Amino acid sequence: MRQVELTGSGLLPGRHPLIRSLSLRIGEFTVTWDEAHPQEVMTSLRDYLQQEDPDVIWTEGGDASLIPSLLGFALQSGLETGLDRDDGIRRQLVTEGRSYMSYGQMIYRSPDYPLYGRWHIDRRNSFWTSGSDLDGLVEVARVSKLPVQRAARRSIGTGISSIQLDLAYRDGYLIPWKKTRPEDWKSASILIRADRGGLVYQPLVGVYEDVVELDFVSMYPNIMVNCNISPETLNCTCCPPRADVPEIGYTLCRKRTGLIPRVLKPIIKKRLSYKKWMKKLHDPENTGLHASFKGRQGALKWLLVCCFGYLGYRNARFGRIEAHEATCAFSREILLQAREICESRGYEVIHGIVDCVWIRRVKSHPGNIRKLCLDINEATGLH
Repeated sequence: MRQVELTGSGLLPGRHPLIRSLSLRIGEFTVTWDEAHPQEVMTSLRDYLQQEDPDVIWTEGGDASLIPSLLGFALQSGLETGLDRDDGIRRQLVTEGRSYMSYGQMIYRSPDYPLYGRWHIDRRNSFWTSGSDLDGLVEVARVSKLPVQRAARRSIGTGISSIQLDLAYRDGYLIPWKKTRPEDWKSASILIRADRGGLVYQPLVGVYEDVVELDFVSMYPNIMVNCNISPETLNCTCCPPRADVPEIGYTLCRKRTGLIPRVLKPIIKKRLSYKKWMKKLHDPENTGLHASFKGRQGALKWLLVCCFGYLGYRNARFGRIEAHEATCAFSREILLQAREICESRGYEVIHGIVDCVWIRRVKSHPGNIRKLCLDINEATGLH
């Protein structure tokens, strides 16, 4: 796949506009235009792009200023930029982005400027490329069935929602236009037990030696799959009431598998296979393949993390706060089981947080640690 990088600051305003700065990097070769006439730059840029014919054009802030500046001048002057591979594309410039509040911060998203016939990916306007690069982005687009350029500019929640909507549509589920289901009524005592997050053991301040960290693999997604936690399986009407969820006493359906577990199971399986390939390819001769699988599994990890958060998101189509509470209740019980097993084997639990514990025993043999892990796996059903 041929890739180039286009960076610059667009047009200098004035009676006779100039390109302030523009650089095109093709492999090890870079061509730069500084305060040049736009018509000359457009012609030269078009020639380079036609000659190289890249599949992907990377930019830094391209959606916000660079691409609209180039396209705007091209529309006024009647020139071709060469940015699009397809001919005869008629564009309409969009100048208004969107702003939204997230975790107390006001975030602005620039309007989208995808290309036709090739991909334009703006690193500043994409969450996925910051941690997973192109391999992770393509993986997300593949599993969520979103176009690559659209997936690049959308949040993690959009990706996991797309996967859920696709499965619901294929299974003939009724998909609500907007979520209108309120939280179930709870007494004060149930609310105190249910409205809690993950378990945390506060450590005593100090410096420790011979410490081992035990971390569960995708703890929350695996809980949702193993325990069949989904909005429609919680307190269902087809099963008799029973206290399936620890502390809270919610009932989980045993006659059908929920939508959320069915969405998560193939993603978990796929991520584990990528991690296995990473271990096999971890040598100097396979650096590129190792990085590729690392980016893919990292992107899938974000989807799994987000799926748990979306259970409690008020606007999620398939969200339900009781399912979120049930997942947290199971996580607390599992971490408590892990602590009890560690202490029964003579280990001191120094610290624990949500899905991992730090334990200590002087001169502990690695074989004993592996045996401890197997005992925890068997007791909790998680790895």
